[in-house]
Amino acid sequence: MGLLLGAHLLADHKYYSSVTLAVNNQASLKAACSLYAHSGHTIIDAFINTLQCNILPNTTVTMRWVPGHMNIAGNEVVDAEAKGAITHGSSPATSLP
Repeated sequence: MGLLLGAHLLADHKYYSSVTLAVNNQASLKAACSLYAHSGHTIIDAFINTLQCNILPNTTVTMRWVPGHMNIAGNEVVDAEAKGAITHGSSPATSLP
């Protein structure tokens, strides 16, 4: 689900020529690279479709695995935001894709 939200956020910033998505979930990366349908592939299909339809054709998107909880600055920020959403409630429904 995080990849799909990331794709929607990326769609709001169409001016990048290259983007790297750092993902700490190996299963998500494997599913995004798989062409075979399996449980949850609907979310991956929506992720790929969102990228294909909403970013510039010349934008290069790279997905890279990063280990979770390894003092990677961006990953730590995302973890803190996720924990905040759990404890303080989610974003208003009108601001979600």
